[in-house]
Amino acid sequence: MRRIASVCTLVLSFWCSTSHAQENDPLLATVDKPAVITATRRASTATIGRSEVIVGISRYHPSADGSPIEVVVDGRVEGGPDREIGRFGVTPDREFVADDPSDAQRFRFALPPDFAARAGAGKALTFIVRLVAVRGSGKGASLRVGDVELP
Repeated sequence: MRRIASVCTLVLSFWCSTSHAQENDPLLATVDKPAVITATRRASTATIGRSEVIVGISRYHPSADGSPIEVVVDGRVEGGPDREIGRFGVTPDREFVADDPSDAQRFRFALPPDFAARAGAGKALTFIVRLVAVRGSGKGASLRVGDVELP
């Protein structure tokens, strides 16, 4: 009986610490909390054509009630307000986990000219990834941003 109790305690403590770690994960977005990522273009990257941001999603869990979810990507330059960069829906709307970064779903957006100029000068941009319920509450929906690239 003591062994069972100690195993249960161990499992419960692991579950609580994992749940707490996910709540504090800045790359995890839910309908209640956005993911916030700061990105800087690598100095060796040459801009050819338009400037873009690529958002990689490594994990997605749909809403518990099946309500559709839209992912909104906002950008912010230091001291400025949030501005929408783009939005997308994860399709098909079912759970996935990409353990290998090459399996992540990627979404590409053009940067506004002032953001592109800032990125081109090697300055940091902050991206905010939010989950928005199109209908219903969207509770239970989550995604994890795998990476944000400024090619």
